[in-house]
Amino acid sequence: MKILGIDPGLSGAVAILDDGQLVEIIDIEASESRINCAHLASLIQRHQPEFAVCELVSSRPGQGVTSTFTFGHALGSITGVLSALGVPYLLIRPQAWQGHFGIESSSKDKALHKQEIADLAQRLYPSASLHGPRGGLRDGRSDALLLARYGHEHLSGSSPEALIQSHKPKPKKATLRKKKPTKSKASDPNTVVL
Repeated sequence: MKILGIDPGLSGAVAILDDGQLVEIIDIEASESRINCAHLASLIQRHQPEFAVCELVSSRPGQGVTSTFTFGHALGSITGVLSALGVPYLLIRPQAWQGHFGIESSSKDKALHKQEIADLAQRLYPSASLHGPRGGLRDGRSDALLLARYGHEHLSGSSPEALIQSHKPKPKKATLRKKKPTKSKASDPNTVVL
């Protein structure tokens, strides 16, 4: 099964696995604050994936309004392209897919956290190019690769629909507030209850 792993964002990437084997990793084309949706659509059409796993990004404490909006716009652009092309997808929080691989929360040093993810991706896929031309880590590539791997591992023997259903948030139980006892108006001799 061909699976896309997508790390959204302006420095994100797309990884394509076919039956668990790496096909390609491509940086997401973006300019200023927008993803190039035509390029993304062309890439998806060329590879014809059967499923996609995309990281569900959200705002973080201390993050500016502009960067939060940019992240949201990027995620919306990606899911819009996937939907328009009929590719079923799963949105998954970083804690869930990273926890699956035994990677601890990102509350520790950010650079060490990114390196831990890249080291695992490199061990699983030694031929993967996770660094840019100047040698710097392109963490979007390693995230995209592990997102695709997550999909591959969870779809072995399962359908895309079942995977999506298993990751849907469970509805919260409604809690009823107990009303404070009030003095009944009917007990007041001057009140007429109709």
